[in-house]
Amino acid sequence: MTKLLEDETTEVRVNVIDSAVSVSEVVGADSISQTVLPKIIASMQDKQWRVREAIVRNAPALGSVLGVDVFGSKLLSLLLEALADSVQKIRSSAVETIQPLSKNFGWDYVYKNFLSKVGNCVFICTRGVKY
Repeated sequence: MTKLLEDETTEVRVNVIDSAVSVSEVVGADSISQTVLPKIIASMQDKQWRVREAIVRNAPALGSVLGVDVFGSKLLSLLLEALADSVQKIRSSAVETIQPLSKNFGWDYVYKNFLSKVGNCVFICTRGVKY
């Protein structure tokens, strides 16, 4: 699975990310966390926006499988970074993760760890922008 995340075909990489949760049900969350998750995190630097969007879109489901601690230490920062991505679809997908995250971890967690940091992201992203 990790080799497929390095495939030159964008669709292959997107499909691997989309299937990570299903695969974790077979091989276990620990295996995914140790082998596949580091490659998924590295793929947030992929120049193909669809790969980055697939990661953002699947982050809540991965978090649900991997647990709140792994989500908070590995995936949460990716969602915050996605809010500043140059591609609108990725930014939109990051916002759309709020509902599934609240379902998985509760509104208090989402507010404390995600929404409260969005203001900082907006400030950083708009620095130097003339209105």
